[in-house]
Amino acid sequence: MEEWWRKGKFYYGDESNFLKIIDFYVFNCPVKGISQTAETFERKNWTNKNLTTLISEMKKSISPSKDNFIYIANGEIEDEYKRHDFTNNNYEFIIYKKSGELSQTESIFYHIRNAIAHGSFSIVNSDKGNIYYFQSKRYSEIKSRIRLKEETLLLWIDLFNSSASEIREKNKDRRQRKKYQNRKD
Repeated sequence: MEEWWRKGKFYYGDESNFLKIIDFYVFNCPVKGISQTAETFERKNWTNKNLTTLISEMKKSISPSKDNFIYIANGEIEDEYKRHDFTNNNYEFIIYKKSGELSQTESIFYHIRNAIAHGSFSIVNSDKGNIYYFQSKRYSEIKSRIRLKEETLLLWIDLFNSSASEIREKNKDRRQRKKYQNRKD
């Protein structure tokens, strides 16, 4: 394992959360062709505009900063990792390359799945809860480096299992509450 991801550290904490994450991202990975029994992005209608809604909500869940959700078309993951200050262990980030014909959203789920399935992950307990470190490689090329809170991984499962219209409605309600709160102030 690489130095950046706290080699050899595993803290499962709430085992039911760990098992839910393993079950969804490995055994029921929603990327088409990965799991024969899973609900895929396509079957759940996470396509086109809806898929954009999903990744937008995923980005919001890890931080308002765009600097921690990095898609690389060309270049090296390691170089991009070194360009950013990811030393704070509670700081979530995703640095990834798109996988083949998959969308960017599908690629993220695919990289998480691969990291877990190939044992290229660790879990560390912090004051912010469990932090998961993932690295996906193909041969010697690093395809992703991801550090996410357990609560983020669980939220993404819930997002996937909801619908784009539910997310849009929730965001609309949130904007209206904020608008009302601003008027009140």
